[in-house]
Amino acid sequence: MSNNDIQKNLLLKLLRCDTAEKIREFMDTELYFAQGNWQPYGGFSNNTGVINGQMKEAENSLIEKITNSIDAILMRKCQELGVDPKDQSKAPKDMEEAIDLYFGGREEIRKKRSEFAKQMIRVTAEGKRDKPTITIIDGGEGQTPDAISKTILSLQQEIKKKIRFVYGTYNQGGSSALGFCHGSGNTVNYVQLVLCRRAQTISDKKTDSACFGFTIVRSRYDEEGGNFTYEYFVDKDNKIPRISFNEPIRISGYNFSEG
Repeated sequence: MSNNDIQKNLLLKLLRCDTAEKIREFMDTELYFAQGNWQPYGGFSNNTGVINGQMKEAENSLIEKITNSIDAILMRKCQELGVDPKDQSKAPKDMEEAIDLYFGGREEIRKKRSEFAKQMIRVTAEGKRDKPTITIIDGGEGQTPDAISKTILSLQQEIKKKIRFVYGTYNQGGSSALGFCHGSGNTVNYVQLVLCRRAQTISDKKTDSACFGFTIVRSRYDEEGGNFTYEYFVDKDNKIPRISFNEPIRISGYNFSEG
């Protein structure tokens, strides 16, 4: 079995885990994860204060996740027109202008809300009612495997600082949900699966990987530091795991291909 097939098989198994208990059992028994490494979320190990100190309510953290999906969709739309979202001379000056330009205004969105929702953002919940596994899928710009650590798994970087038509500008709100994710262990808890593929309509075919990239985020008690830290999985070569794109991946009844 090729390395690509091994990683695809692991990803499909992860997607079938709908509780923290199943994730823990799976991670503890797979040799592939034992052979890999873990990198600090955001690039620094003392990240718990930044991640856990943002929100008092879990609902607000979930909204932050959806907000990031909206930002990603708007940035994709901008790039599909050949405009760099950071180019303030050409990109929309605010979200209202972006909505008018890309969707024909808020009234048009209201008319086609169901259609847009099916195409662009899906939120599902499964597993236990009191501790559901929540999946958010968007049709945004997506990221290549090598870019995931610099974007989705980064903290306090100026990724969107010059983009005037998005909500998220501080590069930390998307991580706030991690503090409300409950695992099944005392010292190690697996709290989030990240899966991405760069939208092919804006991908640089000469340099960008067309692969899916995926990783697991966990919280771990650091005995040396005396505190929990958040970190994400990389393979033995310190790279985000990736699989070739041959067909969409089925997630919660949806065929995911990019975003």
